[in-house]
Amino acid sequence: MNPETDLVPRAQSRAPEEFDTQGRYLYPGDVEDAMPEGTWARLLANYLVETILRVAAALHRDAAHANLPIYYRQGEPKMHVSPDAFYLPGVPYDKHRMSYCLWETGVIPRVVFELLSPGSQWKDRVDNRRIYEELGIPEYYWFDPKTRRLEALLLDPATQRYRERISDPQGRHRSDALGLEVGVVEDAIALYRNGVYLPPTEELLREAEQRLAEEQRLRKEADARIRELEQRLRDAGRQDP
Repeated sequence: MNPETDLVPRAQSRAPEEFDTQGRYLYPGDVEDAMPEGTWARLLANYLVETILRVAAALHRDAAHANLPIYYRQGEPKMHVSPDAFYLPGVPYDKHRMSYCLWETGVIPRVVFELLSPGSQWKDRVDNRRIYEELGIPEYYWFDPKTRRLEALLLDPATQRYRERISDPQGRHRSDALGLEVGVVEDAIALYRNGVYLPPTEELLREAEQRLAEEQRLRKEADARIRELEQRLRDAGRQDP
């Protein structure tokens, strides 16, 4: 039986919510673990994705997603994992994607991020780590906002197990897949390019607005000086005999 195209006999003891109206398996996006715990974790996940899309990815061929379920066994919808953020080179970005089935493309994420919370420590550091190892995901980062601890794990090609990577003197880790460095700013995970911090888009917009306001102020001052100079020239011309 092909679980993607063949109808599943209704006599099988499977939950009806696993199928569509034609009896095909469903791989939904709204699964239980597809959301980090807490507003701050969601903001950090969004920062990672938007920065990767803005700086590291070519949208016609690469993607990054936050809290998107990854289904890794065809015909078994319960077998899934939802990283808080992940980078997926070789698969064009689709903002409407609700879930990702590995067997459709054969492309695994190159980088995954997990943002720890009191309720997710065991899942992220033990259960998900094992899954990411089995899938062969090369880089795995987890960050605890409460303790500000960041850990980088690299997959050892020989053992297919993760080993901890030592940070540089600034406490950052070089991501070969992203071409960026991963570090910490205050209580937030942060991305750097050539040692320069990459701020969120909102901060970039504020900086652009500030630059525009400063340019407008300088332009007005220059216009005022020109008008003042023109008035002085006119006054001087009237005073000539």
